[in-house]
Amino acid sequence: MTAADGLVSGRYRMGELLGTGGSASVFAAVDVTDGSEVALKVLHPHLSESPALREAFFDEARRAEALRHPNVVAVLGTGLHESAGTTIAWIALERVRGVSLAERVSRRG
Repeated sequence: MTAADGLVSGRYRMGELLGTGGSASVFAAVDVTDGSEVALKVLHPHLSESPALREAFFDEARRAEALRHPNVVAVLGTGLHESAGTTIAWIALERVRGVSLAERVSRRG
């Protein structure tokens, strides 16, 4: 999914997989423009092929971008990464350290 320079859209250097779901995976990433750590949510490649599904994915980002709350991560940007004939939709999110909701529920019920 990354280009020859190892960057998504020339900006994000992807790291470890943080989690995956039915429609997308989330990776740790570094924004090479300022060195900040972000979470990069990437729509699965087979879903990114559909303009309608990409639009729904970006609509999710636009809706979340309007929210401002300490318990909601900030949307930092969105885009399309094109490489080797494949287009991948992504959403850059504020990276928050700590346990996931699934881990918290598993530990505390």
